[in-house]
Amino acid sequence: MSDFFHDHIGPDTHHHVPVPEILERHDFNGDGRVDAIAVDTDQDGRADVWEFDRNYDGHMDEVRYDHNGDARVDEVDSDLNYDGRVDLVTEDTNHDGRDDVWEYDTNNDGALDLLKMDTDHDGKVDYRAVNHDTGHAIPNYGN
Repeated sequence: MSDFFHDHIGPDTHHHVPVPEILERHDFNGDGRVDAIAVDTDQDGRADVWEFDRNYDGHMDEVRYDHNGDARVDEVDSDLNYDGRVDLVTEDTNHDGRDDVWEYDTNNDGALDLLKMDTDHDGKVDYRAVNHDTGHAIPNYGN
């Protein structure tokens, strides 16, 4: 056999990228469809993403993220009108338990076009940008 088949690379060498793992699934209304899931995206054994079907139509409408691993939600992406697109993103950028960034889809075109921020974390909006047009999508981890 050639040296091509005999190397130092093991069969799991490429598996260093964390793979999301669903830790919990819930069917709150008993219709047989998943209404909420908890996902471990960084393979530390703890959930850091939670998805919810808020109107029980079989589609996830809200995602909550714990970006820094402190078991508190840092970002929420919400589909408020249930059209499959994110309408509101709220973020707690300094991890104090209070939102300080808000992004809105004000005209329902699927793009976030209004950004508001509390940059000095005093509880008051002090930055506003219109036509921001950022994109957010609700991921599907297995519903």
